[in-house]
Amino acid sequence: VDIVALHGLNGHWETTWQSTTSSVKGRPVMWLRDFLPEQVPRARIMSFGYDSALFFGKSVSDVDTFAEQLLEALLPLRLDEVARRPIIFICHSLGGIVVKKSLLHSVRGIVFFGTPHRGSSLAVWSTVLGNIASVATFGSKTNRKLSQDLKMDSVSLQSISKSFVDRAKNLQIISFYETDKMDYLNCRVVEEDSAVLGFPDEVSIGIKGNHRSMCRFDS
Repeated sequence: VDIVALHGLNGHWETTWQSTTSSVKGRPVMWLRDFLPEQVPRARIMSFGYDSALFFGKSVSDVDTFAEQLLEALLPLRLDEVARRPIIFICHSLGGIVVKKSLLHSVRGIVFFGTPHRGSSLAVWSTVLGNIASVATFGSKTNRKLSQDLKMDSVSLQSISKSFVDRAKNLQIISFYETDKMDYLNCRVVEEDSAVLGFPDEVSIGIKGNHRSMCRFDS
């Protein structure tokens, strides 16, 4: 099996999944590298990095560009018999939106960490974006457009989810949602009812952590 991890806005291929309190062999614990291979020894585990400021800079609909690049990056790694290997995606936040746009025939499962399938409070996202330094370079117009696309039940998210439903019928889906509030926001970024798709066979699990810490594990 191939396991592919994808970070979200302002994320990083390594630090998004890295513990801030525990270390192993003199380096911060990164569970994809330090723990997951022991649990799935025959898996090939990959973490993709990309410039989220670029691909989420204008609107959610612009993730089409990165979805195509994700597929192009995976194809050389999955030639010949390898192409039949099942894929499991592990996604944090907006990384889940990218995966929903780029589903491959070989995908067998997706793990979502705090993905805003139905959006979030516009005020919350505006505050989050305003507090992320790298996003500040977008300018006020692009911040407003991205915030509009991420608001509750936005047209962009509804369109992505609608096309995803038919393709996801045979997938194993696990959706994790945050249970703690962000310290500087005093609220949860993505509430449970937005982080959970509501599919019949979907497994939904609450994680003790906030939107940033929910995909980092110490052990």
